[in-house]
Amino acid sequence: MSFNKFLNIYLTIFYSSFPTKAVYNSSSSKAWLTQGIRISCRDKQKLYLISRHSLDQNKKNYYRRYCKVLAEVIKLAKWKYYNNLLINSVNKTKTTWNIIKENINKIHEKQDISSININGVLIQNNQIIANAFNSYYSSVAKHITKEINTSNTGGCTV
Repeated sequence: MSFNKFLNIYLTIFYSSFPTKAVYNSSSSKAWLTQGIRISCRDKQKLYLISRHSLDQNKKNYYRRYCKVLAEVIKLAKWKYYNNLLINSVNKTKTTWNIIKENINKIHEKQDISSININGVLIQNNQIIANAFNSYYSSVAKHITKEINTSNTGGCTV
């Protein structure tokens, strides 16, 4: 059997056993991430593998310097992007809070309550739901003060 036949058989089995999958990177939240930074990040990964397996201290030092420079470039790109958002914003407070929420991964979509179970009855009327929440939260203080009063009178007297 020639090497080419062997390679063809091997590759056929390999690709049928391990099909390629498309991987989508959702970098839509990272609008500051430029093509140059992406290339630099890939280069950093390659340098890491080289420096990890190398005993040459110069390669390790070069990798460390590369990481520091890349971190500064990323920091500057983020600063420019967010600064530009704030400068072009009409409502600076809202934009500031949106930036903060985006960076702490706390962006949630608004959720509406379409129905609620009140005493075993499923209610879908928005007015009744609003009144139920209002009455619950307005009665919380009464229940707390009632519990405090009963716990104070239930103790021993001096």
